[in-house]
Amino acid sequence: MVIIKIYSQDVYVAAEISVKYADEIAKSLGLTKEDVFIIGSDGALIAEGVDQVSWFTYLEVSLPANLKHKQDALSKVLLEVFSNYGVHLMIKYDYVQKENIVKILNPDFKVFNETMVEVYSHGNYYEDENEDLDEDWDDEEDE
Repeated sequence: MVIIKIYSQDVYVAAEISVKYADEIAKSLGLTKEDVFIIGSDGALIAEGVDQVSWFTYLEVSLPANLKHKQDALSKVLLEVFSNYGVHLMIKYDYVQKENIVKILNPDFKVFNETMVEVYSHGNYYEDENEDLDEDWDDEEDE
């Protein structure tokens, strides 16, 4: 399991990276994308009194100590990914003994909660109610 905490980017960047790049990050470590967790923080990186959003991205990466030999490969992937979101990148690696990582999955539920939205188009919602709205619209612009 790898956990990547992102500073100096908004939470939407974390969500986008999770969707677009979790598989690539996982492959660089020999893991599955279900083992990649991204934390979008509200923590701003401040330097010389200035918020460094999109200028200097700081990552804290926690992963099992037995994957330390894959740090260079992961750094290369993270550099490629985050070059789209900022100018500079700094990564701090924290290695955890595998026996100190516990993931408990409830067998009654899927591993991840997924937001699924289906949009059905059935014409204009206001179609019957405001039929004369379009006719009056042009009259107001001419006045």
